[in-house]
Amino acid sequence: MTTTPDFRFRRLRRTKVLRQLVRENHLRPEDFILPIFVEEGIQEPVEIASMPGVKRFPETQLGGELRRLWQLGVKAVILFGVSQHKDDCGSDTWNDKGLMARCIRTAKAATPDMLIISDNCFVSIPIMVTAVWCTIMMLIMTPR
Repeated sequence: MTTTPDFRFRRLRRTKVLRQLVRENHLRPEDFILPIFVEEGIQEPVEIASMPGVKRFPETQLGGELRRLWQLGVKAVILFGVSQHKDDCGSDTWNDKGLMARCIRTAKAATPDMLIISDNCFVSIPIMVTAVWCTIMMLIMTPR
């Protein structure tokens, strides 16, 4: 049986610098992966009703949005493409000129050092169900 002391040793926490050095947890913008939704055929960002504060961006604004995020300290994004060309075999996903391929090229041209993760879904089910499912799978499969 282990016992814990009734007091905490403070020798490593005398100064602010020492406390910062030995703290266990901190969260910074570069610790997160930000989801970015890109939709074909829109001209202005569109609010996603089920996700307050989150927007679907037009393809033409993706590069500018990613440069802005990079300046804010975001170092990784996951792109969710909302294609107008859905079918039962996911042919737009396989197409070199499909939405996701174009988005990845745009993202890497705008922010070459940013980590770009793509959400490639091959089924034509509603976008929010797809986004949630694929995000859950990515989180489960991401090594910690």
